[in-house]
Amino acid sequence: MPERPAQTRAEPPVQALSNATSRIAPSRVGTVRLVSTTVLPAQKQTLLDSPGCQRSAVASPSPSAQSAIAAGWHVSQDLYHNGYQVVLVDAGVEPAGQLCVPVGTSMLVFSVHGLVAIAYDRNGKPLTRLTSLTLIDGQTLRLEGVQGALANIVLGKDEVQLNAPR
Repeated sequence: MPERPAQTRAEPPVQALSNATSRIAPSRVGTVRLVSTTVLPAQKQTLLDSPGCQRSAVASPSPSAQSAIAAGWHVSQDLYHNGYQVVLVDAGVEPAGQLCVPVGTSMLVFSVHGLVAIAYDRNGKPLTRLTSLTLIDGQTLRLEGVQGALANIVLGKDEVQLNAPR
């Protein structure tokens, strides 16, 4: 199946979200970490904004994305994939040469029970930070940086796990 950017779309009815209590396999691939959590951290600083850096906004945020916005995060992607609501959040943008890159980006994974995991990248180098998600196949999303793939996250029926990009 060809790779394609993960599209932003509204959340389906809550019954369609995964009802299973997924096992989260805490792991690290490069600078990306996956951790199990049920607590959405509050964004503690003012969102960084930079002149000349335009930011996309999700037109119709899901309830999961709305909870991230209420916690002070900027939502750049919000999608339903394989029974999970996946929300990409950041703490702002900054210029990096001719590009604008997000700061403090994390991927939030929600099931019907609420937040179940966070994948985050705390790389200080602007060109290798987490910037977006790409749909790879029926269970897998690729976490992308400016210079390419950082990691894959598999959203399985019974497990969420982080893998090296293929």
